[in-house]
Amino acid sequence: MRKKRRPRSYRSSQRRSVKPNFIPVILILCLSVGCGYATAKYVVDPVVNYVPQLTAENEKKTDEEKTDGTKNTDKSSNGSSVVEDDIKVQETQVAGYAEQFGCYSSKAAAESAMSSLGISGLQVIEQNKMYKITGEIFDSKDKAKEALKSSGVDKAFVTTIYK
Repeated sequence: MRKKRRPRSYRSSQRRSVKPNFIPVILILCLSVGCGYATAKYVVDPVVNYVPQLTAENEKKTDEEKTDGTKNTDKSSNGSSVVEDDIKVQETQVAGYAEQFGCYSSKAAAESAMSSLGISGLQVIEQNKMYKITGEIFDSKDKAKEALKSSGVDKAFVTTIYK
């Protein structure tokens, strides 16, 4: 005799739940991590750690300077050299120390700001293509700091003045 099969009820179909498929989620996570790594390595790193490349003209200049013995730009033992962007380094001497009240790119702007400060005894000094509004020049930094305290100006600081 055959047993009758009972029809499947609603409850038995509820027990068989559908299992979630995590493969698309894992794939999206892997792609996002890969894109983040690629962006960091090939976009952000070259911008942050930019090093000028040597051109044929710059290589000639550095080779000529090495043979003259006037300048050696090798910084490592593997033979690579560092290119300085044609910066002329000057030996500068310190003229003294002074209170600095502002720094401007044009002399006219510096003079108008100096007149608006309303402090007597200020001067405009050109240094590195910038115009600084300074007070009296002192021989030592301590004297300049004392003068800064006695002036009572909040947004001023002591700076080095070069010849």
